[in-house]
Amino acid sequence: MSDACCQTTPVAPPAPEPLLRQRRAPLMRLGIAAATWSGGLVAGWLGVPAVSLALFVITIAICLPTPAQRAWKSVTRRVLDINVLMVIAVIGAAALGDWPEAAAVVWLFGVAQELVGAAVGRAGDAPEFGREAADGPERVGHGRSLAPNADGWLDTIPTGALGFRAA
Repeated sequence: MSDACCQTTPVAPPAPEPLLRQRRAPLMRLGIAAATWSGGLVAGWLGVPAVSLALFVITIAICLPTPAQRAWKSVTRRVLDINVLMVIAVIGAAALGDWPEAAAVVWLFGVAQELVGAAVGRAGDAPEFGREAADGPERVGHGRSLAPNADGWLDTIPTGALGFRAA
């Protein structure tokens, strides 16, 4: 008979994989896109417009697929969201011939999306901070909750002050 069934000491769950390892592929993609965008700026500064344009188009091609896929899903549901607006901004900048701007906008949007993804991943089941304060107090853990203060901002207060006990 195995001792595993009768073990009384708690077994710690395995440590989560480091965040950089979890997000390795998108971060590599954004790093390559940053290098091509920077190379496009340098090529433009050195007076090699063909190379500059090619590098900006490569940057856009690396960064645009994800927002474009999300934008297509939104458009098919008849919803106008940030992905749709970003695709429109990139197409507009490219149509005006402002390739550095088009590449920078879509690259920075990708960076922002990765930061949001990392923050959400680290937050786990933390409360959604985007909700209105009028929804009532939100639990934040460790015996504390969010509640509106006199100025309308959210403060953390002891959970006991709200009339319910901490879990």
